[in-house]
Amino acid sequence: MTDDIPVKVFVRSRPFSDKEKLENAQECLQFFVESNQISCNGKTFTFDGVLDPTTPQDTVYDVTASSLLEQFFKGFNCTVLAYGQTGSGKTYTMGTEETTVSMQSDKRGIIPRLVDALFRQISESGAEIKFQVFVSMLEIYDEKVHDLLSPSREPLQVREQGGAVFVQGLSKCRVQNLAQTMSQLEKGGLLRSKGETAMNAQSSRSHAIFTISLEKVENGDEENGFTAKLHLVDLAGSERLKKTQAEGARKMEGIRINEGLLALGNVISALSEQGGNRHIPYRDSKITRLLQVFLNFPTNYAFFSKDSLGGNSYTLMIACVSPADSNAEETLSTLRYADRAKKIKNKPVVNIDPGQQKIRELKEKDGDPSMAKVLHGDTDDEVLDETVCLKFVDQQAFLNKELEDVMRQIKDKEDILTKAVENQKNVDELMKKHKYVYLISHFLLLCYLLRLAEERRRKLQDMEKQLAQFRKQMNEMKKLERQRQQSEETQKRMQAEIVELKKAKVRMVKQQKEEAEKYRHWKIKHDRELHQLKQKERKRDIEAAREKRVHDQQMLVYKQKLEDASKVNKRLQAQMERAAVFSREKPESEKSLSNAKQFIEAELALVGSSYEAELMCQSLKDQRRQLGRKKARLQRQRESIQSPDEPLPKRRSTEQGPALSPEDEETLNKIDEELKNIDQQQILCSDELNKLQRGCGSIDVDSRSETRWKDLYTVAAARIYLKVLFEQAANERRTIIDQEKEMKGLQRKNKELESYIRDLKKRHEDQVREMHEKNRKLAMEYDKEKSEAEMHFLNLMARMNTCSMVDEDVLREFKRLCENFEHASRIRNQVKTTKVKNPIKEVEPDSEEEESIMDSSYHPHERASHHHHEKKKKRLTLVYAQSSIDQEVYD
Repeated sequence: MTDDIPVKVFVRSRPFSDKEKLENAQECLQFFVESNQISCNGKTFTFDGVLDPTTPQDTVYDVTASSLLEQFFKGFNCTVLAYGQTGSGKTYTMGTEETTVSMQSDKRGIIPRLVDALFRQISESGAEIKFQVFVSMLEIYDEKVHDLLSPSREPLQVREQGGAVFVQGLSKCRVQNLAQTMSQLEKGGLLRSKGETAMNAQSSRSHAIFTISLEKVENGDEENGFTAKLHLVDLAGSERLKKTQAEGARKMEGIRINEGLLALGNVISALSEQGGNRHIPYRDSKITRLLQVFLNFPTNYAFFSKDSLGGNSYTLMIACVSPADSNAEETLSTLRYADRAKKIKNKPVVNIDPGQQKIRELKEKDGDPSMAKVLHGDTDDEVLDETVCLKFVDQQAFLNKELEDVMRQIKDKEDILTKAVENQKNVDELMKKHKYVYLISHFLLLCYLLRLAEERRRKLQDMEKQLAQFRKQMNEMKKLERQRQQSEETQKRMQAEIVELKKAKVRMVKQQKEEAEKYRHWKIKHDRELHQLKQKERKRDIEAAREKRVHDQQMLVYKQKLEDASKVNKRLQAQMERAAVFSREKPESEKSLSNAKQFIEAELALVGSSYEAELMCQSLKDQRRQLGRKKARLQRQRESIQSPDEPLPKRRSTEQGPALSPEDEETLNKIDEELKNIDQQQILCSDELNKLQRGCGSIDVDSRSETRWKDLYTVAAARIYLKVLFEQAANERRTIIDQEKEMKGLQRKNKELESYIRDLKKRHEDQVREMHEKNRKLAMEYDKEKSEAEMHFLNLMARMNTCSMVDEDVLREFKRLCENFEHASRIRNQVKTTKVKNPIKEVEPDSEEEESIMDSSYHPHERASHHHHEKKKKRLTLVYAQSSIDQEVYD
């Protein structure tokens, strides 16, 4: 029998994840490995070992679980427990997801290393000692126990009989080497329930327990045998629904997991308390019931007895945490959880078979001198000797009967296993036959399709032959048509030559006019391009000014947030000092009412300051995340400017090679300056966030709520405190009524603005319809003048063809016709420019950053209504501007 030993607790931190690096998260942990201490936001904890993110897997095993193997071979039960929030590295540390492929990897977890060392020590023990190793694996999913080594997914029952707790129907498999053990672990890991959340792509949705049973039998000395159990527990991670963003079934899974971990925390808290009269709530959850028990008998019933928590076991706990400050609250909760577990003490004993224990006791009695006298007849009571012998014979017969039952059950299980293997072979044969039938049917279908394709191909060839004949006939007809056309063209050529001579003079005049028109068009195009360039330059200047204004506004808002955070931190410190002063002072009887008011005001102010600090922490995290996104966007913009794949017009060549244009260099300088400002803002934001988190971490709201009323012993004092609380509640109610009244007034103004905007839109649509009607009339006039000009032009050409000489009247008429045609073209261009592409344009804020800047300067209760009114004002202004622009274009 050993003395009480405490539970050993180790803490391991994982490195930063890719998501945390993208969010620019900071480290909230400090590691003191030599002194086995870890600090989180000013809170320092001491454990049996501290493993920082740089610690490799082999060192983790050597420091934590390697020492349990010696106690395991002595016959003691052992337990390794991994606890932490979701995504903190529990499964990676334990190696629950390892396979036969990765069992020799340098990054394998505790389980494969422990199993490897177990079988190596068995092989070195010698032939005089015989060991048998059995494994079993179960999961607790949705408060239901499932056997992971059995193909059946029926839930198992946890029962209790004769003071012993057991899982009915849990299977055990005998293993003889590392490969067989890892094969069973891989089989159970594949059946384990997993899912995806916002914090972990492969999140374990159940608690998994992998048990290794070691039975020792020495040749010729069965009394020294034992049966020991090694319990390897991979708990599901604690979750916050706000961070995991779980919904539906995934949300209910997270709630069940948190309920089980809460029950486990209550058990740990109860075990860590000092005192004899303690109630341990093992029955609140399945995981707590199974952690208090352990496998004992090699039958189809898995019996348990208290061991892992507060019982017969060497227990080791590994608390896995995240170093990111975005998970600082969960990390601090895990460290407090582990700190309470250090206070639990177990009393492990060697697990000896009950039958062998009884035989040993009888042999000890046989060696006792007093019993020798009884056995050899040195006393007058001969009946005692006969009674002892009969009792021993009955016990031996009972044990033999139990042994026969065990052997019969083993034989039944072997028969079941043989039948299962035969059934599996039959299933494989049926699958082969099914696959063969499927291939034959698929082949027949392909043959049918090929036959159809061949028939279609023959039909297509026949149609192509007919088409070739038709084409040949068409070519002959075209040849005859060309001969006829050649004869007609020969006749027309002579007439055309005469007409061309008449047109020569007209072409000369027309060519001169066309050259003048080309020059005019070139000048218009050149002026238009110059105007566009100037307009682009103005737009770029306006955009730069707007970006600078937005940037300055952002900096002002960020500085205001940092100042607010500093003020919140100062108020929090002041409220903490004030609360500490009131907690030290004892209320006097003649000043009880005033002291009660001051005490309650101080406590309420402390709670309000703490909540305000938590809100400010979240706001600073969002601000830092926005700065990170803006920094990434600026870096991408800079890389796109510096990329060698830029088009040539954007770069200028020098003697050293291609270089950036002055505009790009100026843009790069602005980007560098903004990046420098963003880095400074991130540093200030992280410093303020660390200060606030340190202040929040120093306030333990739960413990303060428990000790707040400990000095309240009399009914009179309670009445005073209730009176003060009622006054506070009445004042808060009056404030809420005033705010609701003010909110109704704002909503009424909002409805009036919406009605006004609808009227503006309706008027704008009427104006657009009028513009469309005028444009349609102009287009009709243009088409009419164009058709008249074309008819007049054709008549003029006919007159020129009939006349031998071109007189002055015809030339004047031709010039007038060209001027009318130009006038119609100008009207057509004017119609095109006055078309409205977007009659009603719904304008939204420029970007999400501007919207967040406008919102951040207001209180959370006023932000929604103010943002709504600002958006309505901006839309109203832009609708007015659009209407004015459309009216100017029309005029």
